[in-house]
Amino acid sequence: MAPLNFLHFLTVVSLAVLQASFDAIPVNALAVEHSHLGRGLSHAHVDIAKKRDPSSKKCRPRPTSIAPKAAAAAATPPSSAPSSQPSQPAQTTTSSQSSSTYTPSSSGGGKSLLAWSNNEQGSLKNFAKNKPMIYNWKVLKYPKGDLGPSWDIFETMDFIPTVHDRGELANIGVLKAGYANKVFNVNEPEINGVGYEDWYYNVHVPYIAPLVHEGYQLFTPSVTTSDAGFNWLQNFMNLCNQGDCGISAMNIHHYSIDAQQLMDATTKFYNAFKMQIWLGEIGCQDYSGGNQGCNQATFNTFFSAVMNFVKSDSRIEKIAWFGFFTASEIEHENVSPTNVMMDCSGGPSNCVPNDLGKTFLSY
Repeated sequence: MAPLNFLHFLTVVSLAVLQASFDAIPVNALAVEHSHLGRGLSHAHVDIAKKRDPSSKKCRPRPTSIAPKAAAAAATPPSSAPSSQPSQPAQTTTSSQSSSTYTPSSSGGGKSLLAWSNNEQGSLKNFAKNKPMIYNWKVLKYPKGDLGPSWDIFETMDFIPTVHDRGELANIGVLKAGYANKVFNVNEPEINGVGYEDWYYNVHVPYIAPLVHEGYQLFTPSVTTSDAGFNWLQNFMNLCNQGDCGISAMNIHHYSIDAQQLMDATTKFYNAFKMQIWLGEIGCQDYSGGNQGCNQATFNTFFSAVMNFVKSDSRIEKIAWFGFFTASEIEHENVSPTNVMMDCSGGPSNCVPNDLGKTFLSY
């Protein structure tokens, strides 16, 4: 019995060892996956972005070489994001200088960029003394009849059309040589539910990228400086770097009450994408959980620090303050009225820059 018992013992031990080998868990499987819970800068900017409608009022809502128009159109996949991406032209870097016909304009020599609403058009003449560049979140310029006496001076300003969303594609045919020489891309796509693959393949490649042949400088989609905005743009630019999408400048939006956050975001975006930065929207507004807004003392500190930073930093080419609205208009956009840069006490057709507006436009 002893030999049999010993044999039985060996059998049991062998089976136990074999079972243990099947049940063993790899070391890397023990690592805990952490979900990212951090809130990026301007996270709650969704509050104003969703209110902007390009069909209603103010807010809605280099170049690298590029493949010929026909080739760009042929690369367009179905409207849904492709499971396998189509073949792309030879890889280029977005930071390389272009061989296109884009030539910087001589107007708008300072850093101020005028983000102008669809209201108070007749007052535009009072804000254009230094001929700043101007955009209106739309592709189309203002009708001559709406501008009245402001038309002549508007014609001397450097207008930047904006493909704010798909709705603007109805007017994109006007973007020919001579209409403008820059074009802004989709507005805050990470907030408005726009997929980076969908926009790249179905809008940017067939409609926006070919505009370099008309002499246009192309900008990145206008994301916020939130983590979501950064990640969206990184994914979009990865597609661009696999192909040749003609983008040579970056447009980002920032809302906070801390100028250091903007400085940090500038470094983060510039180091990642190596392109000149345009601050297409900026405002003093706290969208953290406390929603503290932006009182006058906070605004004064924020504005002074931001403008001194922008003026001295060569990475930033232009800045547009979200402030050329009446107090009621800007509050409707859920932005603090301390940002208001116009005085309309003389009537909507006779608005003038207030002291803050004059200071901003002097940069």
